[in-house]
Amino acid sequence: NDEDLIDFNQFSIFGVDGTSFLDDKTVRAPIAMYLLYRMEELIDGRRFFYVMDEFWKWLEDLFFGFL
Repeated sequence: NDEDLIDFNQFSIFGVDGTSFLDDKTVRAPIAMYLLYRMEELIDGRRFFYVMDEFWKWLEDLFFGFL
């Protein structure tokens, strides 16, 4: 998209369904890295945590396997 429409500041709790991209090796890493990058902007000293369902699929990608 030409314009980023994701607004993580609109709500205090949000979720992303990774079903459509976690099984696609060509887009899994770019989308996951983008989402993590955007969510890291929210870390400001308040309580914050990630819950990643099916994390083993994230680890199938070399980028996340080395983390």
